[in-house]
Amino acid sequence: MSIKSLAGQTLWYGVSSIAARSISYLLTPILTYSAIITIADFGRMSALYAMMPLMNVLLTYGMETAYFRFIQNKEKTTIIDSTASISLLLSTLLFGILLWFNQGLLVKITELKEFPILVQLSIFIILMDALSAIPFAKIRNEGRPRLYAIIKIIGIFLYIGLTAFFVMYCPHEYNKNGGNSWVVLFYSPQTNPIVYVLIANIFQSGVTLLLLLKWLLPRKFVFSFPIWKEMIVYAFPMLIAGLGYTVNETFDRLMLGWWLPPSIAKEQLGIYSACYKLSILISLFIQSLPGGWGWLVNTSGKKEW
Repeated sequence: MSIKSLAGQTLWYGVSSIAARSISYLLTPILTYSAIITIADFGRMSALYAMMPLMNVLLTYGMETAYFRFIQNKEKTTIIDSTASISLLLSTLLFGILLWFNQGLLVKITELKEFPILVQLSIFIILMDALSAIPFAKIRNEGRPRLYAIIKIIGIFLYIGLTAFFVMYCPHEYNKNGGNSWVVLFYSPQTNPIVYVLIANIFQSGVTLLLLLKWLLPRKFVFSFPIWKEMIVYAFPMLIAGLGYTVNETFDRLMLGWWLPPSIAKEQLGIYSACYKLSILISLFIQSLPGGWGWLVNTSGKKEW
């Protein structure tokens, strides 16, 4: 691969990855300024989105990284492709059944005993995101960074658009026309607004999975147990590293829900999460400027970079 090709691919993958990671930060103003989302609701959503990355790491168990490593064996490309795809399909199905029949565990982790529907909707998002892991790896292996970025960005815009529609337009339209409004077909003010945020995410994950359908199933259904064992051995350290990173990034929000008194936990978690996301945006903005904006806090009064 030439330096020019590598730089081009890095640009496309980097832009899409940054956009995907920035989505929750970009949505923060929409969600916090929405008239129907309370601080406690934002805290409930933050608990869910702190739990989901942890589940995603467990469900993918480093298999996409192992896929990249083993697919370089040109003599066994078909069987490696098939083994990785079948492994993730079957494990996602198994984990999905276990999660659905053990929702109490996720309810306990997120402290959402009063809103079990939020946990149920999050399970669908977790499963669809896990199923997308190997198809995205296949696209990267084929050297198609633009397609990779386009699919990611389509999902991002869909999620932002639907979220804004549900939490801003629908309440306004309902308040304006009441029961005569067309939005009553799928919107009710009695429903917790975070339900609609999760529905928007389900649409995003579902559309993304549809766009990846060509790469979801293997070309040939062949499973090699010896190769699978080698891939699992290689993937295991990736799983441990992924868990470590995810726990470090998201467990603070879950622990707040466990440690604070129930009467204030969700509101304090909502405030904490919104400030955290705002601080990340500010940090990225400052770091992107030459020399930063250190002169703004210079007590001497002189503008110095």
